[in-house]
Formats: sequence, structure tokens, C-alpha cells
Amino acid sequence: MRVFLHTETVLTDQPFPSSLDLDTFDSDYGALWKFLKGVDVLKGKRFPEQSKPAAWAAASDDYENGSVGVVLAGSLKFNNGKTGPFYNFRLKPLKLDQTHRLGRRLGHNRFLELDMPGLLEDDLTNIVPVKLKTSTQKGMWDWFWADAGHAFLGYIWKPFFRRDIEQKPPKRNTQQPTKTQDVRRLHRVHFFAVTGRDLQGVDDPLEEVAETQRSLEISISTLLEMIRSTEENKHEPALKLFSRTALGKLNMDSSF
Repeated sequence: MRVFLHTETVLTDQPFPSSLDLDTFDSDYGALWKFLKGVDVLKGKRFPEQSKPAAWAAASDDYENGSVGVVLAGSLKFNNGKTGPFYNFRLKPLKLDQTHRLGRRLGHNRFLELDMPGLLEDDLTNIVPVKLKTSTQKGMWDWFWADAGHAFLGYIWKPFFRRDIEQKPPKRNTQQPTKTQDVRRLHRVHFFAVTGRDLQGVDDPLEEVAETQRSLEISISTLLEMIRSTEENKHEPALKLFSRTALGKLNMDSSF
């Protein structure tokens, strides 16, 4: 999927042989890369950066390896063309990072983070494509957080947290100082797979043991309950509740 997205090649246009056994690539990432290099529609195209073999191996074994887990991440960038989608979607190479409590409890394969340009900040108006300006910006943001979720890799993903990060521009061969507006503000939106392949629904996922929860459908409200208790905090102001949610999410960046 990542290679086809990077090369802007339609995956469904490729007639893979019916005898192809993808399981043979689980333990041999190099064999997969060699196979893709030989695919007719990909020949001569520039491939993305390879994932680290250790990350690929961990992804084939429950997305964990001791104290580290696989991070599934991607990005959305504005499509400045006059036609086509609003964004170009790319997947980043698989990487390993310290595991977090929710990942160990629910599976790191159920978490996805996407970096995307800010849509509503006034200082970014001049870099937003014309077709996304004015009211369309709000509409796209509402679609992004749609209750229906977003289908990808056999799961339905819903966002549960966003934080802002800064992306510094590439270094220039000039002595002129960098302007403040050259620093692009990005949203890093964290998604969770609420339902999808092999996930089963139960009346109360919180009553299940951690090992079982990995195979259960879990709503965003239940996920937030795992981060911080809604019932115990409902009397708090909205901003404080959000801060506690943010603190719980930031704690995911380290083992706890």
C-alpha cells in the first residue's frame, strides 16, 4: 500500500497472480521489496524509504517486540493541482518506539497518527489551496472528524485526539533570517480502530480482561474512559477535562 501510494499507482489496476502468497514475505522484507521492484506498473518508479527490518519483523509478530512497538503513521498534504483530491495521502515507513499502556492493552496496530496542514489558522490562509479556502475549510474539518469514521486497511478509524506540531522549512543556502511564517503548523491527529476485521462487539468492553480487549470493538467514548474516567470528571470545566485527556494522550508517548 505504501509503495503504491508513493508512486501514485492505482493498486487495483495491478493483476497480482492468484498463486501469490503474501505470508512468505512476513519473515523476509527484502524478498517483498524485490518482488515489488519486479511489478510491471512499478518498474522505473522511485520507491519510498524502506521500513526498518526490525519494525517489519515486529509488525509480523503482534506489532510489539519487548519494550518497543510499531508506529503506524502517515501524512496528508495539500494537493495544489486543479483536479484530483483535496489531499495527497502518504504512509510513513514503519518505525519502532516505546510501547504505551493503551497499545499494550488494545494492540499497537489499532493506533494510527496522521500529520496534516492546519486548516483554520489565519496565518496559514496564504498556503491553503483556493479550492479549500473559506467555508470549504470548515466543511473538510467537519468531514475529518465525521462520526461515520474512515475506512482503511480493513478497519474503521476515528480520531480521538489532536495536538499541534511545528514543521521547520528545509535549510536554505542563504544568510537571510527565516521568517516566522515559514514555520508551518501541523495537526497530528491520532486515530483508533473502533471496529473492523476480526473485532467482535460485546456489551461492556471495560469488563473484559486486557488480553481479550484486543479483539473487541471499542468506541471512542470507551477509549477515553480508559484514559481518564468521564464519570469522575464530568463536573469539571470542559477545558480541564480536555487537559486531562491531553495529559493521558501525552503519557502514551512513554511507557507507563
